[in-house]
Amino acid sequence: MNGHVQPGGLVGRDPQVAELLRTFDAVQHGPVGCAVHGPAGIGKTTLWQAGLAIAAGRGYHVLSCRPAESEADLSFAGLRDLLDDLPERFLAGLPGPQRNAIEIALLRRGGGGASQGHRAVPVGLLGLLRDLSAQAPVVIAVDDAQWLDPPTAQAIEYVVRRLDRARVCVLVTVRSTGVPGSPFGLDGAFAPDRVVRIGLDGLSSGALHRLLSTRTPQPLPRPTLQRIEEASGGNPFFALELARAFVLSGGRAAPAEPLALPHDVSELLVGRIEQLPTAARHVLDVVAALAVPTVDVVVAALGEAAGLDGIALAEQHGVIEVSGGQIRLAHPLFGTAARPSSVNRGRMHARLAELVTDVEQRALHLALASERRDAQVADALEAGAAKAEERGAPTSAAQLWELASLRTPERDVTLRARRTAAAGTALFHAGDTGRARVLLEAAGREFEAGPERARVLLELADVAFHEGRTQRAVALCDRAIADATGDRLLQVMAGVRRCWYGVHDVPGQMRSIEASLKLLTDADAATDPELVACVWFMTAYYRFFNGRGIDRPLVERARELLRPDTGTSLTSLTWAGDWARMTWRSFAKFIDLGAVRAEYAAELAVATDQGDEPATGTLLMHLADVDFLLGEWQRARVEVERSAEIVAHSGSRRWRGFVLYAQGLLGAHAGELDVARSVLDEGLALATEVGDSFVAAMHLSVLGFVELCSDNAAEADRRLAQADDLAERMGLAEPARHRFHGDQVEAAVAVGDLERSAFLVGRLIRRAEVAPYPWLVAITARSRGILAMAQGDLDAAAAAFAQAMAAHDAAPIPFERARTLLWLGRVQRRRKERLAAKTALLEAMRVFRELGAPLWVERAAVELQRLGLRRGVLGELTPTEEQIARLVAGGLTNKEVAAAAFVTVKTVEANLVRIYRKLGVASRRELIAQTVPEAPYVGTFPDSPSDPDT
Repeated sequence: MNGHVQPGGLVGRDPQVAELLRTFDAVQHGPVGCAVHGPAGIGKTTLWQAGLAIAAGRGYHVLSCRPAESEADLSFAGLRDLLDDLPERFLAGLPGPQRNAIEIALLRRGGGGASQGHRAVPVGLLGLLRDLSAQAPVVIAVDDAQWLDPPTAQAIEYVVRRLDRARVCVLVTVRSTGVPGSPFGLDGAFAPDRVVRIGLDGLSSGALHRLLSTRTPQPLPRPTLQRIEEASGGNPFFALELARAFVLSGGRAAPAEPLALPHDVSELLVGRIEQLPTAARHVLDVVAALAVPTVDVVVAALGEAAGLDGIALAEQHGVIEVSGGQIRLAHPLFGTAARPSSVNRGRMHARLAELVTDVEQRALHLALASERRDAQVADALEAGAAKAEERGAPTSAAQLWELASLRTPERDVTLRARRTAAAGTALFHAGDTGRARVLLEAAGREFEAGPERARVLLELADVAFHEGRTQRAVALCDRAIADATGDRLLQVMAGVRRCWYGVHDVPGQMRSIEASLKLLTDADAATDPELVACVWFMTAYYRFFNGRGIDRPLVERARELLRPDTGTSLTSLTWAGDWARMTWRSFAKFIDLGAVRAEYAAELAVATDQGDEPATGTLLMHLADVDFLLGEWQRARVEVERSAEIVAHSGSRRWRGFVLYAQGLLGAHAGELDVARSVLDEGLALATEVGDSFVAAMHLSVLGFVELCSDNAAEADRRLAQADDLAERMGLAEPARHRFHGDQVEAAVAVGDLERSAFLVGRLIRRAEVAPYPWLVAITARSRGILAMAQGDLDAAAAAFAQAMAAHDAAPIPFERARTLLWLGRVQRRRKERLAAKTALLEAMRVFRELGAPLWVERAAVELQRLGLRRGVLGELTPTEEQIARLVAGGLTNKEVAAAAFVTVKTVEANLVRIYRKLGVASRRELIAQTVPEAPYVGTFPDSPSDPDT
């Protein structure tokens, strides 16, 4: 490229074009982002257009949009431009809910009044891009990204976080005077080397002179060129406008006089517009005001003669471009500088409101026609808000709802409050919890006590719970219950929410749901079965956690009430049906672990198809919990990381705590103790800060397990006692959710506090008698065995461990089963039952190894060593030393040996010291020269001086 002739008529942008070419090369290997930034008029659009031409020339799919400032308030205006020319076959390949959502967003079909969910469109867009990029690289090109409507911007941001290896380039221009922030979150979504920033500054003297020589009607004297260069700072748009102004002024300037130039860009453009013929100015005003300007609408707004003449004149003067009946501003700054008088502006918007057919556009024009409160305008804005909600654009809906409130007459206090509340609810669903809270609180102050205020208070409770303020959420529900007096079903709804949010007061949860249960009538099961099912499930659930056992008849009655098709479409699911199934699945973890996993997986598929990101994040967390119990730890890790990504963008502090808990749980069991401590300490601090005892107890329980794994019994006992104290203060009588009680018995025994151990075991026995589900029966029996061993009653211990093993047969939780096998092997060794002990310990070791629990593999290996198994035949090596020597002699590094033997690197190093000493060698090279015979076992048998049984 010679610098004179570049794509799209570019002048002086050789380095930037080269950067674009490298970017388009890189997209062949995965997603890449490119942000062209600089001040207004610097040439971003010209470079962007050149990039589109390059991409199209390579056969890439190019999806482009050039939003204008007037489009920023119109939901999915940018998406319509992006997908306007997309062949129908690509839409046809999407799952039904996603295709419906996109077609409704694009106004290709109506939604029938049902909301599509604000995540369905982004998920559908992601599916389209993946399909397209499988054929050829895709370029998503957005010019002037700062004017893109929020729903489209949010959809693109959703997509870029999930492109994986798809061949997609996001090419955007953004107006800035410095280095801008990351458009669409590109920095967080892509690796640093996959995000390119192209900053544009002024053209060089030579390039600017070449530009002016080709774009001005007459040659300019060199002194004038120099003055224009100085005044424009090399900005090509400003330089061209200055040159145009100079020519129109007569093209003269005395040598000693300064060039007559405007003081700033605004003055320059306003002056340019004021010099336009009146008809052209009127056209410019209308085009700047329209989201989708067309020749037909402009002519209808201004009249045929004035409209056609004005369009021709405006195009002739270079302020608009006309193509195929569509009109676009020649530069966005012309729209900013267009300033009709307030009277003319009001008349223009009123006329446009009569002409446009889109409900949202009409509502906005009516709102801009006058700032006075007007019932008809407010009604139109409400209709536009409802349409935006139907299309899955909560941000746009919130703006329209708020405008509707502002245009509602002063006398209609209740209607104004309803619209304010609707704006707050829409913002909450859009992810702006802070602004949502402000609007909902404002609406709550407008309402008199009664059912309508109760509904607003419940929305505020949702916001508070999302922010982690559980006690605030409960207080709001209490106020809602009082306000809902006389509305029985609303009181039921408020009671259910109070119950769910009251995690810090388990007896209070049961009182809340029992109160809701009393409000139900026999007829409700027929008229609102999902609400009744929800109350019945939650009644059984919270009775269970209050130590009342499992009310299986009530659970089965609730299950029978749920519609067979519930869960097949998230948009058709009522809140009661959603909460009913959520409660049932939480309950089923204790009743049928395998079945509930299938239900969570099916629900996740629905949420993913529907694009319900919050539901997806929650379901992934529940799936990870189930998969951890089932021993599918690698699958659980993937689920937790996917959930963490979603939660990071949701802003939910409470769910952030759950993510950290799950990460710590999996890390601790995999032997990554330092990492686990770090994330668990963070989660504990977060839960403590917001007063969430429920989540805090979860973190403390795993921190106690971490210390057990570190053989730090005193610290384990302290942490688990803290978790127990929180559970007691919450009134939590059932150990099912926190699952630390078996570890607590083990820690208390390890510190020698047998009296407290006996109390803890007795408590477990009483709980297992009330609710004898398999996990609790197994943990209780194992805890009895551990205590009996400490008391010296080996026969009672053996019997208890045998009972625990029988219970494990009904509970597919392999890690806990292997721990019980480890204790069984220990008592059998002490009872001199060597063969039985060997069988139990080898099975425990196998399970620990398959799960990926190296620290527990070592513990089982220690017990095998204590059985007095045959020593190695080479020198005095133990079987583990033989195994490690063989692997080292095979050329493996210490890290590779550790992975192959399921032990830690420190264990390998310690064993090597003993191997070198026993074999009389001083290096790995000398060890390789030795012949190491086959070891009888896999694993390590380190000495353990802390074992009380030695």
